[in-house]
Amino acid sequence: MVIEALAAVGLVGNIVQFIDFSYNLFTVSTAIHHSYAGASQSARDIESITKELQQWCAKIASRRNSQGQLLPSHHNKSLVTLVAGCENAAVELLSALHALRAKDARSRWSCFRAALAATWKEAQINNMEKRLDTYRQQIANRQIGADLTKQISSLKHDIQHAVETLQKDLNEVRMQISKRSSVIDSGTNTTEDDRHDRKALAASLAECTSIASDIIIALALLDSLPFEQMDFRHSKIQTAHSGTLEWVFSTQWKSWIESADPIFWISGKPGSGKSTLMKHLVHNSRSHLSSSHNLVIVDYFFWVGGTDLQRSQEGLLRSLLYDILRQNPQLMKRILPDAWQDVSSRLAGGVATLHLARRCQAWTRGELLEAFHQLSTINDWDTKLLIFIDGLDEYAGDHEDLIWTICNLTKLDVKICVASRPWNIFEDAFGSNLKRKLYLQDLNKDDMQRYVDDNLRRQPNFQRLERSQADEIVGEIVGKSQGVFLWVHLVVRSLVEGLRNRDSISLLRKRLREFPSDLDQFFRYMFLSLEGVYKMHLSHMFQVALTADQPLSPIAYWLLDEIE
Repeated sequence: MVIEALAAVGLVGNIVQFIDFSYNLFTVSTAIHHSYAGASQSARDIESITKELQQWCAKIASRRNSQGQLLPSHHNKSLVTLVAGCENAAVELLSALHALRAKDARSRWSCFRAALAATWKEAQINNMEKRLDTYRQQIANRQIGADLTKQISSLKHDIQHAVETLQKDLNEVRMQISKRSSVIDSGTNTTEDDRHDRKALAASLAECTSIASDIIIALALLDSLPFEQMDFRHSKIQTAHSGTLEWVFSTQWKSWIESADPIFWISGKPGSGKSTLMKHLVHNSRSHLSSSHNLVIVDYFFWVGGTDLQRSQEGLLRSLLYDILRQNPQLMKRILPDAWQDVSSRLAGGVATLHLARRCQAWTRGELLEAFHQLSTINDWDTKLLIFIDGLDEYAGDHEDLIWTICNLTKLDVKICVASRPWNIFEDAFGSNLKRKLYLQDLNKDDMQRYVDDNLRRQPNFQRLERSQADEIVGEIVGKSQGVFLWVHLVVRSLVEGLRNRDSISLLRKRLREFPSDLDQFFRYMFLSLEGVYKMHLSHMFQVALTADQPLSPIAYWLLDEIE
């Protein structure tokens, strides 16, 4: 259809050109006819115009013959009519032109209008002009229609191309929508399939939040238990001399640690090394239970020179509870339910974490004992407690009350090793079974022998002594010690000082024999040996030490000395 339209447009072009030339022919002729001189420059173009008119008529005929298969549309029928009219006009014009050419050439080219008038009548000429003008108007209209047809055809082509492009884009959009729909459907299915997992995740997040709150509460409670200088005494106890105290693992202590008996008592004179032995047992791996139970080891060292809290049951219980919960924080909510609830409420109320522990810092003995009672009721805690309590004689309260507390702790699955001086109250409470006690002064002779040998025999001046003389001095020291390790330490220090001063064997013996055999006598001897001017100064030092709320540092005593 498009090709046929283009052919019609070509035919219209030929008709337009024919009419234009024909109409120009009559216009020129009219100009000649009305010219005064009877001549015009355009007259010279008549012959060429006539030839061109013949050519256009031939083109019209040729174009029409080639377009015989045009569709019988409205425009095509009009074009056929115009072609026929143009052909008739062309035949008439050509006939007139041929007639003119047969006459005198001069008259033929002098005035085309005059010659044509001679051949045609005026009416014929006028009629031809009207016909050509009509054809011209019609062809103008048809040209406009043809142009519109061409434009419509082009527009249709553009529209068709746009539709095809749009269809392609639409198909692409449909594919994208399909893909999106698949993803959405897949997501919807995944959501449905994973709904249980999402619920589990939400539950896990809630559980994590709860655990975080529990940790904050547990830390607050744990932080409320320790107190200043709680471990001071333990840290100041001298470590056992190398190679000493190993004998304890071959005594009744070894059999007790593997038995079901709850309490073992270590007794010893003042200065015999009880605290050193207890510290050795706490840290020596061979003191641990050889069983399938989990083991928690806690300890406390009373100290007569410490603060009131250090010498109290509250201090003892807080320290033990702190060590137990520090190693087993999961027990805290169960054995401290009231305190836990209180701190939890304070946390929910927006109390700062740093202030949560303040409420619990004034623990009472009753609250602490209740915590241990709650601990004794837990049946699913597969753990063995091993408790070391040193210095029962240095406790500042009622010792019977302290003994009751210790015995009350045995309700737990616990083993308790205590140490004290051989006072009757402790003998009555813990000394009835010889297999569950030991007297340190009866067992530490070999340790003293090693200690004296190691400290004296490494002195060059002592090495110069005869073997018998050296053995005599060592034996006398151990024999006079009565199991008091502190006395041995003081005597050895005095003899080392003499050796550095190059004392003779006789002077060394004198130092040893003048040294008091009892610590009380020793300290009395030291005090009495001071010059009078120093006794008043020392008395002030003692008074300050006795009235101080806590142990003073050497710098404090130095400042006191400077003030005086």
